[in-house]
Amino acid sequence: MPAPMAAAADSRGRSSVDGGEIRWEDETKFDDARKWAATAWYNDQYNLKKIKIAPDAWNTITDLEWKDETRKDVTWVAQWRGRSGADAIVMNKAFLDGGKKYGSKSWRRKAAAHEMGHALGLDHKANGTLMSKSIGYLPSNARPTATDRNAYHRLWD
Repeated sequence: MPAPMAAAADSRGRSSVDGGEIRWEDETKFDDARKWAATAWYNDQYNLKKIKIAPDAWNTITDLEWKDETRKDVTWVAQWRGRSGADAIVMNKAFLDGGKKYGSKSWRRKAAAHEMGHALGLDHKANGTLMSKSIGYLPSNARPTATDRNAYHRLWD
């Protein structure tokens, strides 16, 4: 029997963070979810203030773009794409539009907050955390759990 694969580690190098912040631009049809993701990972309640998450401004450089795609040929609901230049979070309308399997405010917020965790350099964690591998196991409140917050602090403090 082959040895189990090791989980990928959290990594500053695989993040959208530049200079202690993530500056985002563009819009998504699911703008409420985008706003939720930013506040889920940048707030006082959970002591998550190390990495600033804010809109791009005239005097800043974009680190992350938000986009929408309609991809029926894939199984992902949303996706963080690290790439040269600005990274991207893509929301898949094939799953997130109204009337679709994950077409509610709650599911959209979960998906966006999870992908923002990837933008922060976090990898998948155990079921029940915001960074769970499967969307079906994300916490109902779409907020980072203690496990997620501890990983954030290990990476960025």
